[in-house]
Amino acid sequence: MTATAEESKVTCQDEPLLEQYKLYVQMADNASERRSKTNAYYVSVTAAILVLAARFEWLAPADRLQAVGLMLIAMVGVLVCLVWKANVTSFRQLNSAKFKVIHEMEKRLPFPCYDREWELLGRGADRKSYLQLTRIEGALPVVLAVAYLLMLVIAVARLVQPS
Repeated sequence: MTATAEESKVTCQDEPLLEQYKLYVQMADNASERRSKTNAYYVSVTAAILVLAARFEWLAPADRLQAVGLMLIAMVGVLVCLVWKANVTSFRQLNSAKFKVIHEMEKRLPFPCYDREWELLGRGADRKSYLQLTRIEGALPVVLAVAYLLMLVIAVARLVQPS
């Protein structure tokens, strides 16, 4: 015998589900906060690498040593951007799973607020209704990686050009 949608909903007196729901929503918020802090960390690291590259360009003699130094700095920058992009992807997957669980829990609660919010935002399908933050977050490491790759190409070109 299967219960109808109305029969399967619980009231707010169902403390275990409600408490678990509150805890899980808090965990989702904590994951979003960690994600924000992680992005701030990578912005700081990539900024420091760019400052190092600028200082190295200014301090090192304009020769092969400078080109090798800039090449190494650029390679580190690209690697940091790749790790950053992987972190953004991982957090996106984690948050997506967390909200699927929240939506499932809401089916048994009186009002599915997160599901309703997602519905009002067009479920992320229409960029005019809602531009997903992970799209923006994912673009920044890619843009910076392109800048580092350009730096790498310039450094390699300096190395191969005749003295």
